[in-house]
Amino acid sequence: MRALRPAALGADVQPRRLDLVLRASLVAASLRGLLLGDGHETEECSRGLRCRRALARRRGAPRPRSGPVEGVWGNREVPPAPSTNLYGAAVRWRPGDVVLWREVWRGRPWLVKPVRVVEDRDDLLAVYLAEATRLGFPPGSWPWPGEHPWNRGDDTRWRGHGVLTLHRPGIAHSIWVFWFGDEREFRGWYANLAEPIRRTERGFDALDHELDVWIRPDGTWELKDEDLLDPWVERGRWSAAEVAEIRAEGARVVADADAGRQWWSDEWASWKPPPTWTALELPPGWNAEY
Repeated sequence: MRALRPAALGADVQPRRLDLVLRASLVAASLRGLLLGDGHETEECSRGLRCRRALARRRGAPRPRSGPVEGVWGNREVPPAPSTNLYGAAVRWRPGDVVLWREVWRGRPWLVKPVRVVEDRDDLLAVYLAEATRLGFPPGSWPWPGEHPWNRGDDTRWRGHGVLTLHRPGIAHSIWVFWFGDEREFRGWYANLAEPIRRTERGFDALDHELDVWIRPDGTWELKDEDLLDPWVERGRWSAAEVAEIRAEGARVVADADAGRQWWSDEWASWKPPPTWTALELPPGWNAEY
C-alpha cells in the first residue's frame, strides 16, 4: 500500500478513511526515519510496505536450528542505548555492538562483563566475551560469604580463550562454547543453568544458578556443582522450591543430551571471532543500578 500524502487524496474521501490513511502515512514515515538513521538506502523506504519488510530483515527471521549467520561486523566500543521502534519496544542489538551482561541478585548486580553481540534474533542471542576482558564486581554485602567466585582481587580479567555464549529466550540455561590450547580445540558444550535472559537499556541481565552440565562431543555428559545447591538454601540465596526447579532444569538438559537433542547448531563449534574483537574495558557507569 502506498503511503499517500493529504494532497493526493480526492475530495470524495470520507473523514474516517482520511484518518486511517493519515495514520498509515505516519507509520510509514516513522519506519522510514528509523531505517534511514541506520544507514539503509533511501529507495528501501520509498513505500511503507517495503519499510516494514526491510525492518523485518534487520530483526532477523527465526531459524530452525540456531546457527551462525554471515554478515558485516561492527566494532563500537561504547555500550549504546538500543534503538526503539514506533511503539517504544526495543529493537534487536546489531552484530558488533558492545553491551553489558550483568548477574543480578534481587535488583543488585554482583558481576558485570562487557561483551560483544554476535547475533540477536527472535530465536537466539549469541554474545562473545573476549580474552583478557575486564570484569566488574560491584561492592556490597551478599547473603553468602565472600565475593563472586571469579573475583581474584586485582586480577579481574577473563583468562584463557574468549568464550561464546548462546541463549534462547525463555529457557533457564545457556550454552557456553569453550576452546582450549594453541590450536583452539573445541571440547564440548557447557550448559550453564541460569535465569532466562532479560533485556535492559544497556544489555542483558540474568543470574547464574550454579548447576552446570558438561556435554562432550560424543554426547556423554557430566553434572557440575550439584552438591553446592542445598547449602545455598541455608545461606538465603534460593528457597528449597527454587533449588528443586534448578535441578529439574538440569534433568531436562540431561534428558535432551541422552536423546541427542539440542536447540543450537553444531556450526558454533567452529565459529571464530573477528580479529578486531579484542579485550574490552569496563565503561563509565558500569556498576550503576537500573
